This record gives sequence, C-alpha cells and structure tokens, in this order.
Amino acid sequence: MVAYYGARTGYRRKAFVWQPPAQRWVGTSGRRAAITGTITASVTETDIVAGGKTIIITLTGDTWIAAGAGSFDLQRDEILQGLDSAQGEALGWNAKVRDLEVVAAVVRTSDTVVTITLTASVTYDITAQETITVTIPSTALVTGPTDITATPTFTVDVVGGEPEGSLLGGKLIRGGLLQHGVLVRR
Repeated sequence: MVAYYGARTGYRRKAFVWQPPAQRWVGTSGRRAAITGTITASVTETDIVAGGKTIIITLTGDTWIAAGAGSFDLQRDEILQGLDSAQGEALGWNAKVRDLEVVAAVVRTSDTVVTITLTASVTYDITAQETITVTIPSTALVTGPTDITATPTFTVDVVGGEPEGSLLGGKLIRGGLLQHGVLVRR
C-alpha cells in the first residue's frame, strides 16, 4: 500500500499496489543439483567412444523418488533424456549417447545421489566441441514441481581430425579407426 497527498486538496489517499501471489510450493527454494564424476574432467570424444565415464548428480533441497520398479526405475529414461547437448550433430551426443544409452546405466545411489556410468558409444563422432547440460525432470523428484538444471555443464572436446596426408579418411581412436561413425578395427 502506498500513501500520497492530492495535489489540490491536500487530501490524503491510499493507493493500493498490486503484487503477484507468493510462491506456493513448500520446500522448493534452494533446490539444486551438482554434477561431479569423471565426466567433469577433461573429456574427449575418444573417452565417450570408449565408455566408462561417470556422471554423478547430487541433489540439495530435494530427493529422488523412491527406488523400485514402480517409481524411480520408470524415470531412468527421463533422466537420460535430460542429458542434452546444445549442438545437434547427426553423430553427436543427443543421437549417439543420450538416445542410445541403456537405462541400467542410471543407478539411484542414495536418496540424493544418482550415478550414470556411460557405456561405449562407438559411433559417436563430432566435428566441434559439445556442451552438455543436465536437467533433472520434476517427475523423478519428491517435492519438485519444476525441473532442476544442474551445474556445472560439461564439454566434450573433438579429437584432432584425420592425420595430414591420410588416405584413410577417419579418426584414429583406441582400438581402431572411426570412419563416418563406423569403427573399423585394425
């Protein structure tokens, strides 16, 4: 409420200022998710092709829904879909890692921690660095009315292209040669 005087009469009036309703969700302030694990270190496309990197999601101010076939297990694919690349390469993260990862890679370690261990993605082949953002779906959370965007994001760096003068036309990786998304063994 704001009080003011009329310009001519000196009469004091009260004017009401509209304010939006307060946030009604209980316990949602301070909700956040932190990303740790081996994925936050220097990661290259060779690391993603080989598999084994971990993405550890730790919640603060909320918890994962109960473990089991009737609840958390049904959300594992939604959690994987929250691993989103800002880029859209045909052989990039969204198409070859996120969309093809097995749900068994997502493990509810505790009420506040989920660990994702990436399996090998031999057809992953990028031409530019990818930036991955992790978004936790509200359906996987106990109190969450909205999704949580985790921090920090992480990047996957390109492995230097084909060697100068190469007639092979692909990228050398551990265990062979990657040509147009197909692993050719040595």
